[in-house]
Amino acid sequence: MYVCAYVVVLAFTCVAAASPVIEHVEVIDEGDSFLDNPHYLNNEQIGELFARLSRDYPALAQTYSIGRSIQGRELHALALNAPAPNGNGDDLLRPMVKLVANIQGDEALGRQIVLYMAEYLASSYQLDTEVQRLLNTTEIHFLPSCNPDGFAAAKVSHNSIIINANNE
Repeated sequence: MYVCAYVVVLAFTCVAAASPVIEHVEVIDEGDSFLDNPHYLNNEQIGELFARLSRDYPALAQTYSIGRSIQGRELHALALNAPAPNGNGDDLLRPMVKLVANIQGDEALGRQIVLYMAEYLASSYQLDTEVQRLLNTTEIHFLPSCNPDGFAAAKVSHNSIIINANNE
């Protein structure tokens, strides 16, 4: 377990060390996406988002499922990586990273961060050389909800308004 974490940290450290110093931040227009209208997605909407990313960016995004929860909800996952330059698709030295969130049902923020990151990386690949370098050298797997049953049962309180996440 610790070896895997060390390898992931080492891989990101190598990518970061090779990066030039950022002198300014440039805002990229994301177009029509859920990044423009932030809200918590239910499990079905995550599947739809991943399916859309897979359709819109077929060379980068592959959607898959790792099974179902106890209550039968799909465990949606997404893999992002650029095709190998030689075209054979078997780059054995490419590091793989899996980002898992929402292990506890009420950990909704991590779930959204993983979703935002997946959409940002897929939609920014053609525009951002840093994203290109990351996806050309790393395969990233996203599992935004390890516990969709717990998320569906959780209640989120914000500004004295109770929102029931069961409204799937």
